[in-house]
Amino acid sequence: MKQALPSLKRLPRRFILVALSLYTLPTAAQTVKQDTVQTGFARLPAAAVTEPATVLHPDSLHAGLVTYTEQLLKGQIAGLRVRDASGAPGAEVLMKLRSGTSFYGGDAPLVVLDGVPLDDNKLWDSWLTTQQQETGNSYQSRLSYINPADVASVTYLKDAALNAVYGSRAANGVLYIRTKQAERTAGTKITYSVTGAFSQLRKKADQVLSAAEFRELIQEKFPEQEEALGNYDTDWQDVIYRNAFSQNHHLSASGNLFKTVPYYVSLNYLNQNGIIKTSGQKRTSGLVSLNPSLLHDHLNLQLSYRKAAEKINVINEGAISAAWLFDPTQPVHQKNKYGNYFTYLDESGNYLYPEVRNPLSLLEQSQDYEENSTDLLQAALQYKLHFYPALSLHARYASFKQTADFTSVRLNDMDLYEYYGSITNLYKTDISWKQKQVYVAFDKALKPLQTQLNLSAGLTRKERENDLLVEGPIFGNERLPLQTSKSILKYNLSHEALFGMAALQVRGRYSLNAALTNEKASTFLIRDEKTTTVGLGASWNVAEEPFLKDISTLSQLRLFSNYNDIRKPELSSYISSKEPIKQERTKKWNAGISWELLNERVSASFSYYSTSTDDLYLKWPTASGTGNRYIFVNGGEYKSNGVEASVNAILLNKSSFTWQLGGNVTTLRSEVVSLNPSIALDKLIYTDDKYGLALETGKPANTFYLYQVVYDEKGLPTSELKKNQFGHEAKYGMHSAEPKLVWAVHSQINYQKWHAGFLVRGEAGQYVWNYMVGRTSNPVLYNAPSVVLTNTTRNYRENGYQYINSHSDHYLEKASFARMEYLSLGYDVGSIWKERAKLSLSAFVQNTLVLTKYSGQDPEVENGIDFNHYPQPRTFSVGLKLEI
Repeated sequence: MKQALPSLKRLPRRFILVALSLYTLPTAAQTVKQDTVQTGFARLPAAAVTEPATVLHPDSLHAGLVTYTEQLLKGQIAGLRVRDASGAPGAEVLMKLRSGTSFYGGDAPLVVLDGVPLDDNKLWDSWLTTQQQETGNSYQSRLSYINPADVASVTYLKDAALNAVYGSRAANGVLYIRTKQAERTAGTKITYSVTGAFSQLRKKADQVLSAAEFRELIQEKFPEQEEALGNYDTDWQDVIYRNAFSQNHHLSASGNLFKTVPYYVSLNYLNQNGIIKTSGQKRTSGLVSLNPSLLHDHLNLQLSYRKAAEKINVINEGAISAAWLFDPTQPVHQKNKYGNYFTYLDESGNYLYPEVRNPLSLLEQSQDYEENSTDLLQAALQYKLHFYPALSLHARYASFKQTADFTSVRLNDMDLYEYYGSITNLYKTDISWKQKQVYVAFDKALKPLQTQLNLSAGLTRKERENDLLVEGPIFGNERLPLQTSKSILKYNLSHEALFGMAALQVRGRYSLNAALTNEKASTFLIRDEKTTTVGLGASWNVAEEPFLKDISTLSQLRLFSNYNDIRKPELSSYISSKEPIKQERTKKWNAGISWELLNERVSASFSYYSTSTDDLYLKWPTASGTGNRYIFVNGGEYKSNGVEASVNAILLNKSSFTWQLGGNVTTLRSEVVSLNPSIALDKLIYTDDKYGLALETGKPANTFYLYQVVYDEKGLPTSELKKNQFGHEAKYGMHSAEPKLVWAVHSQINYQKWHAGFLVRGEAGQYVWNYMVGRTSNPVLYNAPSVVLTNTTRNYRENGYQYINSHSDHYLEKASFARMEYLSLGYDVGSIWKERAKLSLSAFVQNTLVLTKYSGQDPEVENGIDFNHYPQPRTFSVGLKLEI
């Protein structure tokens, strides 16, 4: 007879408090209990994976208007930081595991789509960010061609030893994405869903002076320039921002052809408008998937083809800061030869001061857009030997092709380009790769030994071709002949890997995993490089031991640990220092505990992680006159560590009423232990000097490198800066753009046919350099023979009209925040039309509110620099789903 847990009255008070705190610890992952988990080359029993996996089912996540698959992961997985690069339609979605493992080797997880590992869809390697931006191929999301509505499940393994089968690419974990497929026994099913959305600006840059405040400032402090004021009351933020409408349609059909070939077909159309004028995105995508099973299920085939076409209208982001700075007493339009947009003119009617630009002109007289076309063909074969089904043979083939055309046009009536007539720049990138993969798998339950054994081994080869064509600038004015400058770059990459993995589960309580991969990869313009990746893992389900097995309320209590040793291919000696640099080496280790209570109504995990990377890839500035701004050097060490905890609890589980609460929390600590010893410097400034982000020995990653302002006895900033021991004004490393804590909370309630939910996520401990507040220079610009006025901020008045160095820490702000990612409400109408169709309705509010002390528009900005950042909109949407 099973023994129940002792009564709470008999337990120590401290134990009760700890138990309650763990029971209610916030988590965000809406996971679904899984008996098996998809790993690199095997589907294993969940208990055989040494680290608990997070499995998400997008259809159960009521998140609103979701355009990219990565957006489904926001706040859902402990340690995985997911955010949009900006609020612009089509903007890239950034993923980073904890504090990252490298500065130029990439921090995003490897994505494996239906068994095929995907490359980053950029022409350049991740460390060539400047050239990415120059080609224009940096706006689309990494998985833009995958329709989120086609995704059946997403499984994330962070540190599991089995990730080592993907070698160095899995340094930041692996996202296994499985798309929807029909079942052989299922009948024909047609699904149509539509989401209509309305977006608006959540918050203005409210530090900017209004027209009345600006006029008062000039009259009070610069009365001699009052005649330069206009007679209008223009809110330039109202001029560039708008309310935006979007729509997303999805149609899918599944069934069986001839009762033997299951199929899934889908079509998606997205039209999303941005809250800044002229920005928007259109995408059309389709998927055809077949998965027949032959020879009494011994031979399984998976065939799929997806096609996506996308156009992104990209704004001139200079319009964002121009809306802060442009004189609010001037009109939007005036009659002139520059498109009738107001500009400063001399007595002859020619533009006077193009550096102060009309914000609306920057949007409507600039035409930047990117057009992408993507094709992905996948084929997989699995054959279980008739005479020994435990042994199976596998083969996969994938072919990918993507073309991205970026066009940048400045119209001939734009003031700055009057002399040229117009300027056009064209960038075309073609990326294609083919991958072949074969492996053998062994899956056998050894009953006499009470052991489950899974083995697999194989090899894979990928060939990638990259082409870049840059054409321009093309001048279109009669005074200058048509000039075309073309540059073409082509290079090929290859990747070969020999891999093996083993998973052993003994007596349902002991699990051991191991994986080994030998890779040979060619990087940008150089020879092949060989690397080795090793992964080891172990877990112990203590709940299955005799001394705990009779406790009915405890279904699982597992201890686990994983270790990975990862070596990344070296960077190109073509752009590095004189001697070839070493392979960057990352060591990862984690250990933790997970448990399930009360018939799996409460599940939780707690773990400690540690990451160390040696022989760092570093982009070092060179002396002027060398022909290159940077060279790549090798050396130094970077460490990070912290703890992760996640809990999911079903608080109520009645027939008509259920309530789920959960969430996750991660602490992050990083330190640059050392930098390249041969150069003997203790800091590396790797961004523009104005922004001042740096790597400095003994400090966290992304440390700000700024001057320190001296304050007077009243606490007001002065124009003086802190001096070093030599009596010179100097910059110092301070704070970091990286958070110290990342957390999320979610809840889902179902009552009869109604369901409601929310997701709140946040970060704490990070800082942001606020460019908008930092723009406190003199509002009077002299340009003989006229005076041009520029707007300023309330910070200028509060500082007593003293000049504060804009490269100083005065504008560095704490940026901790809590963001309500979404609120959802839905109603399942149920069967309609003679019981042949089901209808469900839903409503959402995304980016509902943000709680923060940060004074800017949005505390969540890239690299901690709030400069021309497209703010995240607040979006209201309604959805309809019809199943037939």
